[in-house]
Amino acid sequence: MIKLKDLITEGKITSDVERAAKKHGIKFKKKVKTKITNDFTGPNEKPEKVKYDDWMEYNPQNYKSQGMGLVSELMGKYILVKNNRSTNGATAVFINRKKDPKSRFTIQYNMSFSGAYISYTGVKGQ
Repeated sequence: MIKLKDLITEGKITSDVERAAKKHGIKFKKKVKTKITNDFTGPNEKPEKVKYDDWMEYNPQNYKSQGMGLVSELMGKYILVKNNRSTNGATAVFINRKKDPKSRFTIQYNMSFSGAYISYTGVKGQ
C-alpha cells in the first residue's frame, strides 16, 4: 500500500537524500538559511530571496565510508557535475535537471579542525 506522504515527496531531492542518508546511518541536523542572490535570475536582473536547506551531521562514526556510500547511492539517480577529493574527504556537486540551476545540490564529507562532518546543501523545495 502506498502512503500519502510517499506520494507527496516522491521525486524530491531532499527526500531522496534523506532516504539515502538513513540507509547509511546518517542523521542530519536540519537548518534553513535565506540568501539574497541573482544566481537564478541573471546578472542584470533584480536579486531574489532563496531559501537553502543546510543539513549537517557532526562527528559521524565513520565519515568517509558513510559519505562515500551516500554519494555513490545518489550517483545512480542524479547527474554528478563535480567531484573534488582531498586527503580529508570530498565534495560532490549533483544536478537533477540540466536546464534548472535550482536543482543543483552539494554533498560534503570532511575532517576539519573541529571534527568530522557530512553535509547537504540545496535549494529548499526542490
